[in-house]
Amino acid sequence: MNNNIKINRIIFLVSALIAFTLLSFTVLGCRSLENDESEFDFFSTDYSIEGTVRYVDPENGSDSADGTIGSPFKTLTYALSCSTGGDAVFLYGGDYGDLRFGAEYSDTYENYSVPIEEVFSDWVTVKVIDGETANFDSVKLGTWHDEGGWYSIEFSQLGNSDLRLRLDGLTINNGLSIYGSRYVDVRNCKIMLDDDFTSLNSDEKAEFMATSGVGVYNGQYISIYNNEITNVGVGVWAMTTNFVLKNNHIHHNTHDGIQVHGGEYWLVEGNSIHDLDDGVGDDDGASYNMHVDGIQMYMINSSEKYAHGSYSFTFRNNIIYHAEAMDIMVNANNTGGSYDNFVWENNVFAPSGGSLIIFGAVFDGMVFRHNTILYTPDDDWTSFLGRTFGDGFDNLSAKQYYVQTWAAESKYSNYEFYNNILTSATSFTQGKGFVEKNIYLTDGSDKELDDDAGYETSTIPYNSIESGIQDVIDAGSSPGSLYSGSLAVNNGVESGPATI
Repeated sequence: MNNNIKINRIIFLVSALIAFTLLSFTVLGCRSLENDESEFDFFSTDYSIEGTVRYVDPENGSDSADGTIGSPFKTLTYALSCSTGGDAVFLYGGDYGDLRFGAEYSDTYENYSVPIEEVFSDWVTVKVIDGETANFDSVKLGTWHDEGGWYSIEFSQLGNSDLRLRLDGLTINNGLSIYGSRYVDVRNCKIMLDDDFTSLNSDEKAEFMATSGVGVYNGQYISIYNNEITNVGVGVWAMTTNFVLKNNHIHHNTHDGIQVHGGEYWLVEGNSIHDLDDGVGDDDGASYNMHVDGIQMYMINSSEKYAHGSYSFTFRNNIIYHAEAMDIMVNANNTGGSYDNFVWENNVFAPSGGSLIIFGAVFDGMVFRHNTILYTPDDDWTSFLGRTFGDGFDNLSAKQYYVQTWAAESKYSNYEFYNNILTSATSFTQGKGFVEKNIYLTDGSDKELDDDAGYETSTIPYNSIESGIQDVIDAGSSPGSLYSGSLAVNNGVESGPATI
């Protein structure tokens, strides 16, 4: 049965909230440091199904049926075994249990698995029928092991299997793990852990917090698009290459929103990351206490199975707020690699519980432009675990608004900081990279800074946030949206000097 079905199910969870940043200062098309976005050509917001469509009903189907809409299969595993490149499997509602697919697994030895060089020759789509809820326990795709089945491949191998599997609309109740696979697309899913964090003991809480909603381990050509990731430890844990993380809603989790553990060619765009807290402070003495950030980046160790650096990353159009510790935390790289060619643009950051943004490492090429630090003096918020935050939010010079720009010993000309809306908590020192046309919101008098460094102003250049940031979003407004006549409109530098 040839179906030629066109799929274009785009919800846009967060993109409407942050699209306004494209209007600030200058046209975004004028870029001086730009990563090669042809590396993301494997990803598209829509797709077509041109092969055979099979149906699965876990309650009323049978694997001895023919898999048609009137005679569905019972198990997804069997339906996938019947599929070839270009096909699709449509799921009725019901409970599907665990899914392990994309490698040869052992029923005897849990840690033994062998990669399959090519699972499908073209994309195979697993899609939940509109209006149905297909519940899965855990989902594991592929394997991190080599052909011997026991040992992990080296990161430089960039995966071990061409899977070409798309998951669309699943409800995954105990996390999704992608190991060693190339060509995986996960979209429109709800991903969580089926535990109540507050009812766990300390050891169980530590285990919960170490578990990710989505984990990507040494794959390539992976896209995580338009999903809701909630009630997990780490939202997304990733060490991979050619990776798109786009338009996801990552919220109400107990550890970092995104953990970056290395790779090359990442696009992190249009994500909403908020309400991250482990429920305890540093002085509480809890064994599971962690540093909870919107985005944290660190390399794991110097073993060859792990990445040793991060290269050509773009973070664009994301919004981060209500993080226990920091919106961004970049740790020093002590594994022998480096951090090269990073672009942070058009992001919106609201004050966190600690210092807002710490770039605690040396970058060989970094641009920070068109970003907005929101001033939210009345955003006294209570986390989902009952802790209150907001102290210092009424102080423009407080650490909660502070952006650390580079390691103290670094003076690189290929660092660019321009056209950002900041507060007086941040001070860029001329002579360290290219620093122009930033706006610093201050309690003092208005003035234009020397050397085209920008402006100090007591006039907020975006629509003021008179209540909590979540209230603004719930009312349908975009935090940080500019108004006509704002100092931030058409008043920036066109581009910086560096090139890749």
